[in-house]
Amino acid sequence: MDNLPAEIKQNYLGKQGMILTTAYSNGDMWKSDYQKKYFEALNKLNVNNVSGTALIFLRLIQISASEGRKILLLTIIFIFVVLLFDMKNIKYAILAMLPMVLSIILMLGVMGWFDIKFNVVNIIALPLIIGIGVDDGIHLIHRYRREKNINDALKSTGKAITMTTLTTGAAFGSFILAKYRGFVGFGLLLLLG
Repeated sequence: MDNLPAEIKQNYLGKQGMILTTAYSNGDMWKSDYQKKYFEALNKLNVNNVSGTALIFLRLIQISASEGRKILLLTIIFIFVVLLFDMKNIKYAILAMLPMVLSIILMLGVMGWFDIKFNVVNIIALPLIIGIGVDDGIHLIHRYRREKNINDALKSTGKAITMTTLTTGAAFGSFILAKYRGFVGFGLLLLLG
């Protein structure tokens, strides 16, 4: 220890004599299944104070999985209550939520089909998809209530909704071209949603 340079001692040797050890993985740390196995292996070594970005990601995904369902359900209920106040009609409130609900169902189905899992970055796409879906539904229902004709509502507001949704999807979908894998998953989920 006496022969080590001061810089190395400063970076890797604690005040109580503990040594910082860095473990590098040979697997894909973006996959939560691999992360679990990796940290189980570290825990078997009886290592104290394991930390790092991968552990933070794993904990965030575990928290999101346990709390996410409750938050999603509460969000949908809250949105429905707000739509009831706005529309003053339960049928129109349900219809305004339909694009959001269908897009989430489709997105989750495609995710399951291609074994795409939520991670700490792409989970952020969910509130954006909810917002865009509800926004589209509200505009269409308001136009329908004014025009009293679904064809007229689709010709005017339907075109605007389609264009804004496509341009927003293209903008967020451009994240698929990113080098950072987190942004690729984020863009893919937004494009699907």
